[in-house]
Amino acid sequence: MGSDIWTQTANINLAAFKGAKVYVAFVYASTTSAAARWTLDDISLTKSATPPVPTVLTDVNRLAFGYQAVSTSSTQPMNVSANDLTSDVTLTSSNASFTLSKDGTTFASTLTLTKAEVNATSKPVTVRFLPTTAQTTYSATLTVTTAGPPRQPP
Repeated sequence: MGSDIWTQTANINLAAFKGAKVYVAFVYASTTSAAARWTLDDISLTKSATPPVPTVLTDVNRLAFGYQAVSTSSTQPMNVSANDLTSDVTLTSSNASFTLSKDGTTFASTLTLTKAEVNATSKPVTVRFLPTTAQTTYSATLTVTTAGPPRQPP
């Protein structure tokens, strides 16, 4: 907000609407206390024989647990969203001190989200940090895998 940073969205699959009369709308919403300008540029709709490749996005970069006493846990939410999936999505933590859960109760280093759970929507996942050793710096990498050709978001 308050900047000229563009957000690009590529390869939105409208195949479910093929053959129907479709209207595309862009809706601007604001309040009397907070209004911003927005701009649309270079919009195109293309009939393609090739569907978009699967895309999986997370907001993992916003996770920061800070200090946590040994053998006590802290949790934070993370969202996972996907489009054009052909199979399930698997999330894997590289460090056993960071575990993942769909329900906030059952945690594991690897978590599978079914295609039905995450395709064309956002699925909340709980990340738990449970340090086991004092005076240690903890970090982890989250690996996201699904079938289909790899693609980097724009």
